[in-house]
Amino acid sequence: MDWSVVSITSHESDEHRKHWIASPISVSEQAIVFSGCFDVVEPVQVRIGFCGNLLADITACPGFLVSVPFFNGNYLIEADFSNNRRCVWEVATKESEEFSMRGMQKPPISGAKVVERDAPYALAGRMGQLFLGGDSNDSIGQFTESRSLTERGAAGWASTFRHFPGWQKIHGLARLSLLIAPAKEEILREYYPLPRAARTVLDDFVTRFRDFAPILPKWELWNRRDLAWSRTDTHWTDYGATVAAGAVLKAWGLPSTGPESGLPETWRLRQRIGDLGNKVQPPVASHELTFLPEVPARLVFDNGVTNQGNVRLYRNPQAPQPGRLLIFGDSFGTNLAEAFSGVFAEVAYAYQPAGFDPELVAAIRPDHVLLQITQRFLHGQPATGKSVFAKAREKIDEMAQDKRAALVARLAAEPAEFASLTAPLLRP
Repeated sequence: MDWSVVSITSHESDEHRKHWIASPISVSEQAIVFSGCFDVVEPVQVRIGFCGNLLADITACPGFLVSVPFFNGNYLIEADFSNNRRCVWEVATKESEEFSMRGMQKPPISGAKVVERDAPYALAGRMGQLFLGGDSNDSIGQFTESRSLTERGAAGWASTFRHFPGWQKIHGLARLSLLIAPAKEEILREYYPLPRAARTVLDDFVTRFRDFAPILPKWELWNRRDLAWSRTDTHWTDYGATVAAGAVLKAWGLPSTGPESGLPETWRLRQRIGDLGNKVQPPVASHELTFLPEVPARLVFDNGVTNQGNVRLYRNPQAPQPGRLLIFGDSFGTNLAEAFSGVFAEVAYAYQPAGFDPELVAAIRPDHVLLQITQRFLHGQPATGKSVFAKAREKIDEMAQDKRAALVARLAAEPAEFASLTAPLLRP
């Protein structure tokens, strides 16, 4: 097997060019050998990793030779020098390297196979990026195969869009839009280990429904992609959610940048394992930009239901927009709602992907409604007209008796101002 050894060190120095990493040698189907030499006097600490897992941690004096397990993917080699400099190389098959340089638009790599597994797993990409595989929505197939919406799916979305004018009139909505949260591989496609199909479900969706102006912040996120996603999570970061919120505000004709927008502008750097980092052993973490504590502190109500059926309410009297925003979204909508909490005086979030619920709209009485859905969910039908309250009651009924009793007691003790959100969950 032919390999390509590529330096990915920022601001490469003349010193770096004196160092040498050899192409690995396959010794069996289970192992390969790495070697190299460094033109320095002092010892060099060398680490070899794959998909966030450390395979070897050795000292080069000045050279090294080490056997590691063979994996089908890209390896990282890090060398730490005594002058606090670090050099990093990526080792990939030449076929994979050449394929990536062609722009990820060609047919799949000859002989490339995706291993089928019984549960979602982390797919190793370039530069240590992890992507989702094995999920029930077939994220890999949706991205790598030419597909269109099913007739049923297309009909369901068409029906939803046809309802937009009526919903706006009945509920007095100033604005109602659909926001598509792009998949990580859509934005970081140069790091994805498999090629993008020429026409995906997303492409078909956007073409079919372009007259309804769905908001797809693809290029806004692409321009900030290194901060919008972490290496170890499928979801956009808090910073990425804020970029998407800015795209919505721009589409709505509201201030979308600067202090007048109300969007967060200051961040803290935190290390998190992420939903993909949890899928490798040992778990691997990465750093990402997250909200300052005052953003999640705006939460004033949470019905305590996990995922589907969850309702949260944020308040911010100092927000530049005095109205209310209601988001019907999925897991990408959680930090999206927090980003918007600096924009609107009140933001409500309901976990029901793009599923407009008239009963909840009547309870919240929003001025703006945003239907949010993740790219990989587009192939199905939106939960139009389904009751968020009914789903929450169903999940509460399924809880263990002690947990259910504690939640019901907490909801019953909520202030009267939240009665419209608690009463539907407490009735027999």
